[in-house]
Amino acid sequence: MPGQLRRGEVLAAAMGSPYSGYSVRTGTGRALFDSRQLPLQIVSLLVVDPALLHSDKAAVTKLLRTWQAAQEFAARHPKQSQLLMGQSSGLSATGFRDAERGMTYIPLDEQGAMLAAGGAIERNLAGAQAANLEMGVANPAAPLPRVNRAALDLALQPSAASLAAAK
Repeated sequence: MPGQLRRGEVLAAAMGSPYSGYSVRTGTGRALFDSRQLPLQIVSLLVVDPALLHSDKAAVTKLLRTWQAAQEFAARHPKQSQLLMGQSSGLSATGFRDAERGMTYIPLDEQGAMLAAGGAIERNLAGAQAANLEMGVANPAAPLPRVNRAALDLALQPSAASLAAAK
């Protein structure tokens, strides 16, 4: 798609950071909307197939705990984290920091209310569905994804290692 953007063949695209920033900086695109304008309204989600959660709870739990550990590392070592993440994204540490500006990472232990029935995630999904129906780009018969906190609850349980370390 970068070539198509340069040639003006793409009319619009939804891009997340850092790619959206790169497109604006290089002149291959311009921002029509930036989700940072609506803090905590546009969220990135980890969606897990219920069959995977049932068949490999340990892998999903490890993924969530690893994400949390990475967030904690970034809070304790921001410069090192920005350097590492920048390198993996093809950015400098400053470029990565700029790309993250305005983003909020919510710790696992604070996500329960968002995932509760009637919580922010259900409301955001319903709002997105309504907007897409209004634009005529969604199937009115398509159900909304089910939101639950099963994977979160597993990740928040003490691990065997942490229980052993506490003894």
